[in-house]
Amino acid sequence: VLAEIINAIRRRTALPAWLAEFLAAFVVFISGRFVIEALLLQTVSINVALTDGTRGLIDAAALAKMRPEAILINTARGPVVDEAALAEALADGVIAAAGLDVTAVEPIAGDSPLLSMPNAIVLPHVGSSSLATRSKMADIAVSNLRAALEGRPIPHPAPRPA
Repeated sequence: VLAEIINAIRRRTALPAWLAEFLAAFVVFISGRFVIEALLLQTVSINVALTDGTRGLIDAAALAKMRPEAILINTARGPVVDEAALAEALADGVIAAAGLDVTAVEPIAGDSPLLSMPNAIVLPHVGSSSLATRSKMADIAVSNLRAALEGRPIPHPAPRPA
């Protein structure tokens, strides 16, 4: 199935009808948003940008559609998951476990119920903490500093808020 999707993208053609119908069967509309029906799978990994459309995407209604043995992993952005709904779902056994590399507020509040739950793992946003990534970040910082000190335009400026 993935090969068919990739080939259609490369050829810039429409998906075969059977595949389009298959994929359409896995999309549902929840709380005014489209959510992939993969929520019914045992492990759901969230990997989306934070937008108005994805903020709160995984809410109580989405969690209720997951299997009791499901594990939710969020390495995207914290506000994509409604943390209060997640804590309630974990406490009530709606889903089995959660792993969070990101939280709505970082660092997460020390009194968050997620921190004391045996079925939740909360990391301090360290998904990008590989040696290679941190080395590249240091190189970029040095490059920016040198340019600024020499009066040149900064080669890697931070995005300006909209």
